[in-house]
Amino acid sequence: MKNILVSGASSGLGKYLKNKFSATKYLRKKKDLTYLKKEWDLIIICGFYTGSLKSGYDESYSHVKKLISLKCKKIIFISSIGINFLKYQNKFKHFKNKKQLKMYALSKYKCEKLSLKKNKTLVLRLSNIVGPKKFMRKSDLKNFVYHKNPKIKYTETSKFSLTDFEEVAEFIEIAEKKKLFRNS
Repeated sequence: MKNILVSGASSGLGKYLKNKFSATKYLRKKKDLTYLKKEWDLIIICGFYTGSLKSGYDESYSHVKKLISLKCKKIIFISSIGINFLKYQNKFKHFKNKKQLKMYALSKYKCEKLSLKKNKTLVLRLSNIVGPKKFMRKSDLKNFVYHKNPKIKYTETSKFSLTDFEEVAEFIEIAEKKKLFRNS
């Protein structure tokens, strides 16, 4: 893979993958026509809005739509097991901001469906992701992993399933070699 474009490369998994694969960072606000002219070997869509404003999710959807319209051989959409909230809402009673979680899950789901309209697309629904401290965004999970005496804000029923950044990178390399993309 030579020409790789990564969205959401300012922090977290996107930043890690950008560095790991020596990829190009997709800039949301830049009106750069080189994105349109270039044929990408792979586009990895990591970035996503997680706030409480519907406009933020609409913007994420429009960027996914823009990204999948670019000339590319393959697409990976990084999704979330948070989508399960749509099916199992009754198990999330302890969540304080269910509306925000529902908006996040719905918009991720819509973007998955949009991405899958393109051939050679792979959707990865990840659990909580962890990686080197310099790449992780500020969060309770980062505090839990890297702080000497973390204050944990989880309930007795909280469960953890962690995916390491490197595991994601390795899976992308395997998927490329074994042609695991939809309609490859």
